[in-house]
Parts: sequence; C-alpha cells; structure tokens
Amino acid sequence: MDLLSKHTGGQMFQSVQVQRVHNAIARQIARSIVSGALAPGQQLPSETELTGEFGVSRAVVREALRSLAQRGLLEQSQGRRTVVLPIERWDVFDQLVLTTMREEGKIFPVLQDFSMIRSSLEPHVAFQAARSVTPELVASLEETLAEMERLATRHEGYYLADLDFHAGLALAAGSRVIYRLMKVIGTMFSQRRPLPGGAHEERIRAIAEHRAMLVAIAAGDAVEAERLMKDHVAWAAEGVYEMYSGGGKLTPVDDDSV
Repeated sequence: MDLLSKHTGGQMFQSVQVQRVHNAIARQIARSIVSGALAPGQQLPSETELTGEFGVSRAVVREALRSLAQRGLLEQSQGRRTVVLPIERWDVFDQLVLTTMREEGKIFPVLQDFSMIRSSLEPHVAFQAARSVTPELVASLEETLAEMERLATRHEGYYLADLDFHAGLALAAGSRVIYRLMKVIGTMFSQRRPLPGGAHEERIRAIAEHRAMLVAIAAGDAVEAERLMKDHVAWAAEGVYEMYSGGGKLTPVDDDSV
C-alpha cells in the first residue's frame, strides 16, 4: 500500500507528466479537499511522501502546497504537517477554487449568494445604464449579444459572453462590484467544455431577454430596462437552482493557467 493509501484508504493521486506540474498537482489536491476525500483538520502526508507519490521534485510539491495555502485550502506551519482547512477559509473568488467547487458539485451556495447580489443590484445597474447610454455602449452590447448567439450551441464561451453583457452594463453604470463579480464567476467556465445539449431552449430565451434589455437601454428607457433586468435575474436564479442545487459533478477540464 502506498503512502497516501495509508492516509485516505486508497490511491488518491496520479503521477503527472505535464508542463507546470505544480499546477496539476495543486488541482489534484484541491479536488480531494473540495470533494471531502481530504477532510478539514486532516494532515497531508509529508513533502517527502508527496514527492514519492507524485513522482516529482520536492520543490514542485512545495510550490503546489504554497499555492493552495494562498487560496485558503491548506494551512502550513513551520516544522508541522500541512493541514486541510474548512470551507469557510477558502478563497471563493479564486479561479481554481471556483472551478473545482463546480466540478465537484459544491458550487451551489456560492452561486446562490451571487444570485441574491444580482437581484439586489442589477436592476438598478440596468436603470443607470439606460440613463447614461452612449452609442459606444450600444455597439459593445450588440457585439457581445452577437457572440452569445454565435456560441449558443458550441461551448461555455457562451456563458462568458453572457456575463460580459452584464459586466458591460455594470461598467457603464459605474458599478465596480457587479463588474468584478461577473468577471470572477466567469472563471468557472471553460471554452474547452461543451454546452449541455438539453439547455438550448433556455439559451434561446436568455438571448431574447438580453435583446429586449438592449432595445430598452438603447432607447434610454430606464424604467423598462430595470423591469426587464429584474425579471431576467429572477429567472436566472431559478436556472441556477435547477442546474446546481442537486450537486452534480462535472468531468474536470484542466487549465495550466490556474
């Protein structure tokens, strides 16, 4: 039995042969933490043991552990074993954390919070964007909407375009909070992941609702833009519940940039 089997009851990690191997190792350990295979308070094997398990140098293991500690997944202390931290300590604005939580079916509470923030702020954002509309804003939103239409049957770049539409409104309305949140949530999605086939009708509806908001904003109709956004965000929150509350897992899509 290998060293990690002693700690977890079975082979947990696989050796890796990729560039920037510390990222690949960090992703494997992060998945084990987020999934619960490594529990809060549990000690990780020593650096020497991890070096043998992954088949890499100690420097690579140290870099992987350091990056996870920076993200709040691990706690490192001089002269002591590295310890797994509880979810309350995780940096849920970090790309690796968000992506791993989504892949492990643990993202719903984060998206639920996101939906509440959107419902509180985005109708006002749409109102303000319509009041201060410019030809440049309309052109930018038209371009983003065209990208949504182009990607509606392809890959998760569609979700990135959707979030960019809302981020563009937020920027025009001066809402740095919403703008930043849209960009953060977008890090969960990957253009390497295909869209779910059964959700095509929902995407068609979403595009139509974005089109209606764009028309209202372009016309400077702030009240109508606010109403449309309120309805859209409420519908989107229902979609979040349907898609993520069940805790379904996704096949990991690795990205060496995280």
